[in-house]
Amino acid sequence: MFRKIILSFGIIIFLYSTGLALNFKVIDVIKVGSYGAGGIAWSPDGKWLAYFKDKQLMLADSLGKSHSVAKFSSWTSRFCWVSNEEVAITLTKRISRWSTDYKLILVNIKTGLTTNLDEYLSDRKKYKSDRQIPKQIYGPYLTVEGNAYYRIERYGEKYGKNSIKMIPTQFKKKESLANNHILRTGEDALYMVNVNFMDSIKISNKPYKPYLILPMHISPDRSHIMFGGTIVRLKDDLTIVLDTLAAVRKRPKGTAGCGFGDESFNPNPKYSEVAFDLSCDNGLDYMVNRIGVFDYTTNQFTLLNDTVHLNDCVYPVYAPDGKRIAFLSGRDLYVIKREIEQ
Repeated sequence: MFRKIILSFGIIIFLYSTGLALNFKVIDVIKVGSYGAGGIAWSPDGKWLAYFKDKQLMLADSLGKSHSVAKFSSWTSRFCWVSNEEVAITLTKRISRWSTDYKLILVNIKTGLTTNLDEYLSDRKKYKSDRQIPKQIYGPYLTVEGNAYYRIERYGEKYGKNSIKMIPTQFKKKESLANNHILRTGEDALYMVNVNFMDSIKISNKPYKPYLILPMHISPDRSHIMFGGTIVRLKDDLTIVLDTLAAVRKRPKGTAGCGFGDESFNPNPKYSEVAFDLSCDNGLDYMVNRIGVFDYTTNQFTLLNDTVHLNDCVYPVYAPDGKRIAFLSGRDLYVIKREIEQ
């Protein structure tokens, strides 16, 4: 089985944008250190890169120097920044053969102090399926506006209604559900829906239902969406399917197919660029993982493995300035520093 879902429909159509074309060169590759699990993410101001190692929340500065903020007895399943000073984390802890505790906490990165936000217990002896668990929490996630929230789902009317909560912070103004949005596909188009589900904004001419429910992303200027290896300009539905590019069709030796994943838009609205990983395999036991960027103004497709002289590269994550990219190679975390010519 190929690790990534391969999208082969459509044709490539050249897009034109008001963004700046990215001519760049890599000026440094910094090794941060060994990586555990749970993801990697830049703080909103780009000062810190957060990751996990040995059940510890770690922060790396611009030089790759790391320090531990907090250590947990549970594993991290998901996290995101809530402000420049706080990180929300979902911890999972096996209580017994049958039960697992899920806890959502908030960590102050300056003090290491934690605040419990929510929690539920999954007991497989008592509840035979997820749909029978009275309360479950999902998240943390970020809205289109970049604010943190989580979902609460309940089973049965006697336990209350499903709901969404913005994650509180003392370092920013309180965010309202009405002023934050998530992406949802309707029968006729794509919508930005208020997190309280009281209103929505139509943003496309077609529904654009991602194949097999791939994650959907929207560019900072709200002009493009991306799912898998497909990029769409919303105002006129012009589309680029990256699978059709010659650089993608030229597969590494010993592989039979390739697919895109871990894609994201450059968060700096000046730059018309996306990052991705491109994984190719033989359908059985051999895989080649590469990361790259694509400028959808100039249609310049760049794979970065050879430039950074590393193999098995995955999970590229932009810093807020759009110039630095964190990524994994094997079990190690690195940061690419780029100089962008304008």
